[in-house]
Amino acid sequence: MRKQKKTSKWFNKKNMMTYFIVIIMTFSIAGFLFSGDPTQSERYNDHIFTYEQGLWILENNKVPFHFLPGDLLELEVDENAINMIKNTKMIYTTFNTSSKDVSIIELARFELMEDLGRVLNIYTLNGIINDDEKYNVPVVTCENATQNVPVLIFINNNNTGIRAENNCVFLEGVGQEIIMLKDRIMYGALGVLE
Repeated sequence: MRKQKKTSKWFNKKNMMTYFIVIIMTFSIAGFLFSGDPTQSERYNDHIFTYEQGLWILENNKVPFHFLPGDLLELEVDENAINMIKNTKMIYTTFNTSSKDVSIIELARFELMEDLGRVLNIYTLNGIINDDEKYNVPVVTCENATQNVPVLIFINNNNTGIRAENNCVFLEGVGQEIIMLKDRIMYGALGVLE
């Protein structure tokens, strides 16, 4: 009579496949959890940028940007406009409330106000070009601009660029160009782009 081979109920083929899958899944999860967050970084001249949560962060002063300096080189920029901002301690920002890209303009104004104040100690006051009861801010136009307190006006049009006229700085663009122009103003004010 033949002896039947006794098999362990723990190590049969069915259980071995289950163990194999459990081990693979465990190592996959552990690899995902402990892999670390690979950060992307870029260098522009002597400046290092790291990509965090959808923004490029300038390392030496932690200013967030949507675009790298190299992405903005083709923009038309009047250096007088940049110098006007660099050489002031206070600035007005204003726009037309019926502009097509109001939400983008508002984002650009808010970010510019935060960055100018935090990094360059430039106090920013908000205004609007047209009287609008939805906004509790004063009407501010180029008539309010002085050499000590320039006015920065966001204009929604296809002539993309930054220009200076008298004591006004005009940021002209549509859609994401407005954010590009805001970034370009900050790069100029910080000396990253001349």
